[in-house]
Amino acid sequence: DALPIYPDIWTSPNPKKYLVKLLTNLSNEKVSFIASEKILNKKNKVHLNVESDYPIHGKVNVNIGVQKKEKFTLALRIPTQIEKMKAYINGEEQEITHKGGYLYIERIWENADKVTLDFKIETKVVKLNNSQAIVRGPLLFARDSRFNDGDIDECATIKCNNQGVIQAKIKKNKTGTFPWITLTVPAVLGTDLENVENKTPKLINFCDFSSSGNDWNPNGRYR
Repeated sequence: DALPIYPDIWTSPNPKKYLVKLLTNLSNEKVSFIASEKILNKKNKVHLNVESDYPIHGKVNVNIGVQKKEKFTLALRIPTQIEKMKAYINGEEQEITHKGGYLYIERIWENADKVTLDFKIETKVVKLNNSQAIVRGPLLFARDSRFNDGDIDECATIKCNNQGVIQAKIKKNKTGTFPWITLTVPAVLGTDLENVENKTPKLINFCDFSSSGNDWNPNGRYR
């Protein structure tokens, strides 16, 4: 009664998907699945339900359903962009052990157990060749003229601390509207900085890179 094998791959460009891998002690086989149901053996099966709006916020809940309690290892894929995190089982904080990009939790699981991952997600500036880019988790952000908040081609210096962290406000917009995610960050605009007023940071809107650019308007810049 070998379990089916699925490739252990994290290649989806959609960051809203979260890979969960189950390693069972019942055989040498591996099972990878996303919020699905798998049979452990003829007498038991497990169902995982993942609740999260990552990477907008850092909390991920994995709800576990089993027909009867059983021991197996749950391996949760940790995004490479995450530097700090906490893990909880039924509200109790756990010691974290990483191995090959996964957080492994071996225990006797019972129905309605819940694993909570609390990722510390920061909005940061990445600098290269005298240029700046804004990233948050796996997402890259860009200015867009549809915000109507200035010339998107003008020089802009994003304000951040010594670690590159930006004090940004993040907002998830309604499905079907522009953009998917809005990020508001402080920036000094333009090159005329002799005037003290021009040195004062202004709040500028950025959107996730996948939402930027072409709006299919024949009169628009991108067409």
